[in-house]
Amino acid sequence: MNELALKPSSNSVSSIYDSAATKNTQSTDAAGHPIQAKNNECLMLLTISADCVAELRHLVMRTCGEWIVFIRTQPIAHATKIKVWLCMSNPASDMVMDAVMRALPSAEFGQITHG
Repeated sequence: MNELALKPSSNSVSSIYDSAATKNTQSTDAAGHPIQAKNNECLMLLTISADCVAELRHLVMRTCGEWIVFIRTQPIAHATKIKVWLCMSNPASDMVMDAVMRALPSAEFGQITHG
């Protein structure tokens, strides 16, 4: 019986970019934990400047706070940017996207998954 031992990558920066470059339909954080939208939910991945995290959080909660399931943030190593996963009820996704584009024009939208 052959066993394959997996070693964790010593270079977390390349791990983040390598995982982002793969064509995986499921979002995962840097540790490889799945981040999924459930039925009637939308998972939106954004990349924003670290200076804008509080502004984004306030904007999202003001726009549709009752429909937010979770907001998860993760700094990008050796950068001044933050990855943000927004999970919300499906009806809120268009409102949030519109509000973010207007208030934070430098925000980069990534994968958007509807559950």
